[in-house]
Amino acid sequence: MTNQQIYYAGFWKRICAFALDALLQTLVISFPLYFLLNSSSSFDYHSLAALWLESGLIALFVIVFWRYKSATPGKMLFHMEVVDAQTLAPLPTSRLILRYFSYLLSILPLFLGVFMMGWTERKQGLHDKIARSVVVIKQKKYVEETSEADASPV
Repeated sequence: MTNQQIYYAGFWKRICAFALDALLQTLVISFPLYFLLNSSSSFDYHSLAALWLESGLIALFVIVFWRYKSATPGKMLFHMEVVDAQTLAPLPTSRLILRYFSYLLSILPLFLGVFMMGWTERKQGLHDKIARSVVVIKQKKYVEETSEADASPV
């Protein structure tokens, strides 16, 4: 990616990817957990322990995708990836964890840290600034063919 133009993922693309991820997390984690825990007489889905379990599974889901794919499924659908802001390399796990928990700071003051993606130069939210990350659009690698077969006859 270093020899190519860098395209930062914009606010609306990232919001759409987030919405798709939230839907997927609901279908894959929240609903099954709800039905599993409600079928057990020894555990109540509405308990604090269930909330912690669900939150932990969702955090694990997101961080594992970031770690191994540099993107969640929603970001992958839009050809985005989360990378280091300076080197454009994948982030180390410690910074991915920091990025995930920094979302809380992004949403607390009326989602101001999220809205930052709309006006910052590299489209970074507060969580990106804290983790020193950017979300970029992956570029296809085009090979310029300059063979004689492609040349027009003179």
